[in-house]
Amino acid sequence: MNVEIISIGTEYLQGMLEERNAGFLAQRITEVGLEVCGRHIVGDDPLQVKNVLDFACSHSDVIVMTGALGLYKNPEVRRITAEFFGKKQAENKDVRDYVVRFGKKHNRSYSEQQIRELADVPEEALVFQSELGPTPGYFLENGGKTLISLPGEHDELEDIFESDVVGCLMKIAATGKAKLSIRLVSGVDEERIKELKEKLGEWAGYDNPRVEFVKKGDTVCIEISAIGPTKGDAKILTRIAGTNVSQRIGESMIADVSEE
Repeated sequence: MNVEIISIGTEYLQGMLEERNAGFLAQRITEVGLEVCGRHIVGDDPLQVKNVLDFACSHSDVIVMTGALGLYKNPEVRRITAEFFGKKQAENKDVRDYVVRFGKKHNRSYSEQQIRELADVPEEALVFQSELGPTPGYFLENGGKTLISLPGEHDELEDIFESDVVGCLMKIAATGKAKLSIRLVSGVDEERIKELKEKLGEWAGYDNPRVEFVKKGDTVCIEISAIGPTKGDAKILTRIAGTNVSQRIGESMIADVSEE
């Protein structure tokens, strides 16, 4: 699947700042297994941004955009971007709360206008935050197109990319899927499931591989699903998870194990 990278900032066009983000993004996106087909620099102008989005979406299904999200940026650029992907801008309560906490933690004072500006993101977007700064990033899908919008500040961008965006891109790039099912012994009720989830610890919270309790008639199964570049890679993930899950819940709880 193809990816276009868009760097927004008049300071880049005018040579006031060196654009550092596109090279990093291109390298990491390629390593994930996606193909970068274009890199664009555009100013903080809504019409210019819309034009480059038109071009990028006509060539690729995934757009990774950096800039235009922080303070002192043109809010019309954010509005145009949201509307391009069929969404409206709205204040995100989680982002608002994060900005307030970040300000208190780092002794920074943000006005109400600044807080609203940072918390203004497209509705239904999956929001990412970095501990290094208050500016959010987000993931948005609409009409078969994916937008990943990241802060222009390089350290914040890199932090969000490695913490959150890599997982999203791996899902997009993945062609291999696998599933492992652990059927539990009979008599497992809701209270027992709760106890077993606690025993799983961090394994219960992973996204890839994903570990879920599924009721099938009178039985309960722990289903472990994973994705990877190939089916073989995905199977390795499910087997590693299966071994860890089995050890944590105890062999006496397992009736049988099956693999797809």
